[in-house]
Amino acid sequence: MITGDLYKALVARIRTQLTSGLPTIKHIALYAGQLEAEEEHDPVPFPAVFILFQPGSPVTLGQGRQQFNMSIDFLICSEVIVKGTSRDSDALKDRSLEHLNTVELVHANLQNFNGQMVTPTKINFSSLNRTGFDHFEGNEQTEKGSLIIHRLTYSTRLVLDAALSNYVQTATPPLNITNVIEP
Repeated sequence: MITGDLYKALVARIRTQLTSGLPTIKHIALYAGQLEAEEEHDPVPFPAVFILFQPGSPVTLGQGRQQFNMSIDFLICSEVIVKGTSRDSDALKDRSLEHLNTVELVHANLQNFNGQMVTPTKINFSSLNRTGFDHFEGNEQTEKGSLIIHRLTYSTRLVLDAALSNYVQTATPPLNITNVIEP
């Protein structure tokens, strides 16, 4: 369960590194289309972070080890109550910028995060490096307003020793040929 273990490490990192003073993340989950068809899913409390693992390509390193270069998307979603214009009071402007503060806080805690997980197998993942930043303003209407969504994309390299538990290195026995058929 490679991505499952990585997912748990990412969730723990987001939860333990968030500081007070900014809106707390109320929901963290794997992305399964929750923002596309709200009537098909349970309501999501906001601000929320959804994690989406992009397909990766394995490279065999030999002796039961593999490496995956993969991308991970983090969708940071908030309800926008105030649009934030130059005529708003300072308090309203600050409130409209809370989402951007949350995006930057999540980024600050994910950038360069790396680690090693020892489950039944050993998994190392290299430092997360942001490779993309996109903005989507959702057309979804919630009880309080519309959604604003930013996608942060990170790349990482996983090295897995998953097959090592099944890999046994033995010396090749000499061939013992007793019946040779001559032409």
